[in-house]
Amino acid sequence: MVKLVEDKKLNKKLNISEIKNKCQSIFEKAKLVYLFGSYAKGTNTDLSDLDLAFLFRDTKIDQNSTEIRLDLIHSLKVILNRDVDVIILNKATPLLKFEAINGICLYEKSTRDRILFEFVTINEYLDTKFLRKIQSHYLFERISEYNV
Repeated sequence: MVKLVEDKKLNKKLNISEIKNKCQSIFEKAKLVYLFGSYAKGTNTDLSDLDLAFLFRDTKIDQNSTEIRLDLIHSLKVILNRDVDVIILNKATPLLKFEAINGICLYEKSTRDRILFEFVTINEYLDTKFLRKIQSHYLFERISEYNV
């Protein structure tokens, strides 16, 4: 079954298979690629961009991840003819990784690698949930000091 996501910006359906086909050569450079955010949820608006998350096998990705990210954004924007945002999962926070895996997996080099990544991501997310709760508490406490 082909999954369609409404692209309200262009007033047409965004075909997930079409994205996969058009971007196959780019996706093959990665270990995993996820579509997440408003397009994956079907809540996109005129101002929405396409959010894609890439996991790479190369452990040296940290050294040039900004350059890789910008190259991906440019290439994908040209291919898909729409605004695109890219995150590199190798450097992402547990919360951002968790958001990505709750989207749609567009590409996996190996099912085993995907399952392992998702398992580790869920564990990291749950392990850091308490810390996020404390951080939010103190943030709201500081904001309330200013009567905002």
